[in-house]
Amino acid sequence: ADQFVVGGHEIREAGFRQTASEMHERAGVFHESLLAACSDTLAAWEKNLRAGTLVACGETIAKLADRPEVNAVETPAKAIERIKADIADFKSRHNLDDVVVLSVASTEPPFPTGPEHQSLAVLEPLLTRANNPVLPASSLYAYAALDLGLPYVMLNVPHGSAFDIAGRGVAQHLSMLSAM
Repeated sequence: ADQFVVGGHEIREAGFRQTASEMHERAGVFHESLLAACSDTLAAWEKNLRAGTLVACGETIAKLADRPEVNAVETPAKAIERIKADIADFKSRHNLDDVVVLSVASTEPPFPTGPEHQSLAVLEPLLTRANNPVLPASSLYAYAALDLGLPYVMLNVPHGSAFDIAGRGVAQHLSMLSAM
């Protein structure tokens, strides 16, 4: 590959460098020399971050949002269109041949499924509702990627970052392995 570029959506002001530093401080993840060596690349990639969505993300995740442009009241349909536009812009700005959408977001609360999830014809009109979303945030990103014909890989672990169990050998990793 001639070019490997990272971008994404974020609900926090923290960029890649600050987040990696926090992970190092809290759980000893990433050696300081690695953080220093990657700093310029991470800074460049931070310019590719766009506002994430809070649609159906749950209270715990919503409390983390400190990025001013994060829109908590958009409909799922508007979020999907915004995500698609951001992905298309990212691909165009970097003149990329391929884009792979990876989900490495925080764990979401369980989301119940129902008859509306059995058919796009039934689901799509419901995506315009603001106060009763029919898809969790991760599914909005998956929908946007798949609608653009792009691969989508979900790499979330079921317990999130789980700094409290780091290094104890009890992390659940099966969902990560299944995704790979």
